[in-house]
Amino acid sequence: MGVRALLRATVVGSIVGLVVAVSACRTFELPSETCHGSAINGRTTAPGSSDLDPTCSRCVEDACCDDVGRCEAEGGCSETVSKAHACVLADPARAAERESSCTQGLVPGSRAAYAYACMRQKCGGQCALPVCEVDPSASLIVTSSCDKCIAGACCGQLNACYGNRTCKLTFECIVTHCPADVAKSPGALDVATSTACSGHPAMPEGAVSSCVAQCFAEFSTHPQGAPTDPSEEASCLAAKTYACATGAGCAAACSPDGG
Repeated sequence: MGVRALLRATVVGSIVGLVVAVSACRTFELPSETCHGSAINGRTTAPGSSDLDPTCSRCVEDACCDDVGRCEAEGGCSETVSKAHACVLADPARAAERESSCTQGLVPGSRAAYAYACMRQKCGGQCALPVCEVDPSASLIVTSSCDKCIAGACCGQLNACYGNRTCKLTFECIVTHCPADVAKSPGALDVATSTACSGHPAMPEGAVSSCVAQCFAEFSTHPQGAPTDPSEEASCLAAKTYACATGAGCAAACSPDGG
C-alpha cells in the first residue's frame, strides 16, 4: 500500500463505522417520510451568518428525505447532525482532518449516523463535506501532517494539476526541492498567479522564492520565457496549486518538526 493510501486510510478509517451504505433500492422510490433538509444542515451562506445554505438543504431534502425524516422524529437527532456538520466546516482547510473527531458523537447504526452518511454520500459536494479524494499518484507533500493539511484543503487543485504532466512535474519539484517554501505565502503570490494565468508563465521577481521560481522556469517555461505547454494551462494550474498550498494555513504542519 502506498504512502498516500496509508494516510487516507488513517483519516477515513475512523469514520468507517459512521458512513454506512445507503440502500440503492431506495434511489428511485418516493420518500415515505416528511422531512426538512435544513434540519440537519450545518452549512451557512457565509462565515458568521445564521442563514443556512439552500443548495445543501435542497439536496439533502431531495436525496435523503427518509433518513432525515426519521432523524427529525427522534429528539435531538437533527441537532446532533447539524452540529457535527458545522463542526467539520468550521475550519474548511482542515475539514478532512476534523471530520473524524467532529462526528464521534454519531453512533454507528443510529438515525443520526444514517442521516449524516446519506448527506455525505449523496450531497457531499453541495454540503461542502470533504469527499474529494486526491489522485493516489500524487507524491507525499513534505511530511504526513503537511500532506493531510494541504491535501484536505487543495484536493481539487491537486487533482487538476496531476492531470497535466507539466504541472505535476512543477509542483513535485517544489515539494521535493523547496519543502521549506511549500506553506509560506509570499505577499505577491496573487500577482504571480494572475500573471501565470494570463499567458506569462514566468514568475515575477520576488513573487516566490528563488527555489520555487526555478521549478517554474525548469518545467513550465522555455529559456526564452515562452510556455512549454502551448495552452499555458500547466503554469496556471501549477500556480493555483501552489497558491492554495501556501494559503491553506498549513505552515505549522509543514515545518521541519511539524510531521
